[in-house]
Amino acid sequence: MSDDYFALLNLGDVSFSIDLALLEKNYIEIQRNSHPDRFFFIKDKESAVRHITKVNKAYLVLKSPIARAEYILAEKGVKLSAEDRKKIVEEVFDLDLTEAGVQEAVGECWEIVERAFASGDMYAAAMQVEKLKYLRGVERGTKGCS
Repeated sequence: MSDDYFALLNLGDVSFSIDLALLEKNYIEIQRNSHPDRFFFIKDKESAVRHITKVNKAYLVLKSPIARAEYILAEKGVKLSAEDRKKIVEEVFDLDLTEAGVQEAVGECWEIVERAFASGDMYAAAMQVEKLKYLRGVERGTKGCS
């Protein structure tokens, strides 16, 4: 059985942009067809449990845009250096850190992530995904202060 999350959920080629309705449909269908209660023999039930566990993990990762991006980058072996991360932290601290400013920065990051994945620029995608993770933390902080 494949550990390729896109293959596990019958989504075709690895791509950041996915059809979330198809993801949901395929997930439900796989759950229905592979549920351990559908099997009589213990060996088959155990195999079904292992398969469903992988499918559940794949579904949760692919459903979340950040987790999906991180998964694709990890599969492609893309890693940022300490210097890259330092640069991102500096960029985030230079932003307008009001709630509106953070929301605008998050929106811009997502646009860049989508374009970067579409064009195959994995480094740019990785930089923006990392920036989004920092912005998410800042965003939680600004909402707590409102």
